[in-house]
Amino acid sequence: MIISGAAADAEIAKVKPAEIEDAGLASFAYLRLDDEDFERLCYALSKRSAPLGVERIWDDAALMVRGADAGRDVLLTKGGVPVGVIQCKRLEGQMALPAVFREMAKLILFASVNGDLRFDRELIYMLTVARDPARTVVDYFARRSEVEPAKRDAIMAAAVEVRDTYATLARMDDEVVERLVFASLPKLSIKLLRPVDLDEWMGREGAVAARFFKQRIVVDNQIVSDRLDAFEGLLRGLAGDVQKLAPVTDEDLELLREQIRDTPETHRLNLGIAMLFGFPPEMFVGRPNLEKRVGRLRDLLQEVDADYTDWVFALAREKAAEICDSAEAMYAPMIARAIVAPFLGYVAKECLAVALSGSIMSSILDRLSNAPRLESDEARLRQAREDVASEWGRYLAGDFGQMIGDAEDLKLKRLIVERALEGLRSQEHLENALEMGADLLKQKLFDAADSLRATCKHKVSIVLTGSRGIDSDAGLKRLADTVRSLEALKRSGEI
Repeated sequence: MIISGAAADAEIAKVKPAEIEDAGLASFAYLRLDDEDFERLCYALSKRSAPLGVERIWDDAALMVRGADAGRDVLLTKGGVPVGVIQCKRLEGQMALPAVFREMAKLILFASVNGDLRFDRELIYMLTVARDPARTVVDYFARRSEVEPAKRDAIMAAAVEVRDTYATLARMDDEVVERLVFASLPKLSIKLLRPVDLDEWMGREGAVAARFFKQRIVVDNQIVSDRLDAFEGLLRGLAGDVQKLAPVTDEDLELLREQIRDTPETHRLNLGIAMLFGFPPEMFVGRPNLEKRVGRLRDLLQEVDADYTDWVFALAREKAAEICDSAEAMYAPMIARAIVAPFLGYVAKECLAVALSGSIMSSILDRLSNAPRLESDEARLRQAREDVASEWGRYLAGDFGQMIGDAEDLKLKRLIVERALEGLRSQEHLENALEMGADLLKQKLFDAADSLRATCKHKVSIVLTGSRGIDSDAGLKRLADTVRSLEALKRSGEI
């Protein structure tokens, strides 16, 4: 019933990564994984760390065999002793509260039969859902001490339904079911993991995200090439002073042309994402060889694109912080500051769409992902206002269900929200304040957008020359000039 160790890790090799189009802003498309891969995802994450707000008291995880339905899909252990379980629910529709009660009852009743889980101590119970559940589910996990006593009859009905569904449990009478369930429930330390919680977890585990989702830009900072150590040593040894960063000059292009001229046409390959010179074409004959070697180039480009994406969004956040600290922001309604980051996020996404995809591809991806096509900064500002009005309108109505974090984080976030909403009594008041703030901040926002585009909205390409690029005095001289220029730019404070 349980797969652990190397056998469980081998299950990850069976994953069929989901293809998704968006990057940078949207949630991972968990429903594009099938049931088994969603369970494998939860296993892979729990093997590496814990979700936000949960102490990682386990040191290992095991995967349940598919079809062994006992209310848990991942078993968390410490020193071989079970300390928690993860139940994974990939449902197209919203999970309702009675279904949650059934899953918890199933865990308790099957544990009694199998004897593999004990409820004489606290046990972590994480319910992981691929789609946001019903509001009653969110409310139950947020206010368990209030909701659970009021739902005793519903819990008992769910437990009896579980008993009646499974032949293994048929010998239990109602009294036994009631005793087991209500004696064990208090021992469960429950946590609901919604898509937004999974996104946060995935953001910390880039390697897992990259394994389960194709084409989403994710970064695994553990990937470092030892083969570049000597080259990095050379870079660290270079120093000097120039006035500005040296561009790629005609001298550089001549070096590149020499490399191309020295390579016969029989050893020149155009692979779409890369042009190769000097490699025998026989290396790429046959689909396995082609996929393996082009795949390495693709992975390299994804890593570089991911790094650039992170840098662009970080730059957008820096500019947003500057605007929020400006004199104009001091005179705007406090809620208006919430517009700044979404607006510059849309500008950053626009820059990256052109830089990494091109206008035609980005248009196709927008249609595939149903993303709004924002043609101007006016449209982006209007969309940012609508986003904030929708999100903060929920807070104004008392709906904090989509906030994530532990108890202290949520308390602080709610204090910030309450302060920003001071004096706003209705959705109309909120939208009027956002409109007023947008007018006051518009020039700052548009100037920051122009600056971001001037820096980042350029189609990117990479020419890898290999070691031949520094295999001559001229090549080494150009490398030294560039590195010295970068050092001078850093000292000048421009970067």
